[in-house]
Amino acid sequence: MKKLLIATLLSASLPAMAVTLNAGDLQGNSFVDYSTDGLLALDVNALNTGVLTFSFSLSASEIAAGSVAFNTVVNNYIPTGIPGLKLDFGSLAITAGSVQSAFNSGANGAYGVAAIGSGQYVAFNSKAPTEYFGVLVGDPYGGGLTDWSISTSGLVAGQEYAFSLQAVPEPTSIAMLLAGLGLLGIVRRRA
Repeated sequence: MKKLLIATLLSASLPAMAVTLNAGDLQGNSFVDYSTDGLLALDVNALNTGVLTFSFSLSASEIAAGSVAFNTVVNNYIPTGIPGLKLDFGSLAITAGSVQSAFNSGANGAYGVAAIGSGQYVAFNSKAPTEYFGVLVGDPYGGGLTDWSISTSGLVAGQEYAFSLQAVPEPTSIAMLLAGLGLLGIVRRRA
C-alpha cells in the first residue's frame, strides 16, 4: 500500500505530458518530432514543395503557461533552392520569431517574415543566395535566434490544433526545371 501511495505522489509531482504532435498529409516528405513540455519542435525533410499538414495538442499545464514555443528545421532535399517558406497556423495567435538560413548565418541569412493573414506568414530571403541546405524557423539549435510563440489563451487541453508548412522554391529554378522537362518531352516524341 505504501508503494502505491509513493508512486501516486511521485507521478503527481512529475511534469504533465508534453506537446503531442501528429502528422497529417506529408505529401511524401518526412519529419522527426523533438517536442517537449512547452515546445513544439520538429525537423522536416523536404523532398518536394508539397504542403505539409500537422496537428498538435497541449496539456493543461501548457495551456496554463500562456504560450508554447515553436521551432523547426526545414532540411532541403528538394533539387531546387528554398528562398522562402509559408507557415499557416490557422486561427491560432502567433508571435513570429526568427527565420534564418542554416548555412548563411547573420544578416545575410536572415529571412524577412511578413504576416499575410490571420495566423499566416511567409518568410523570404532576398539578401543571400538561394538556400540549398536548410532553413531554421525559430531557434532549434539554441544559437541566439528567437523561437516563434503560440498563445494558449482560449485553447483547450487535449484538443487538436492544425498548422502547415510549405517550402517555396525559387521561381527561376522551377522555370528551368519545367523547361528541361519540356525539352525531354520533345526529344522523346521525336525519337
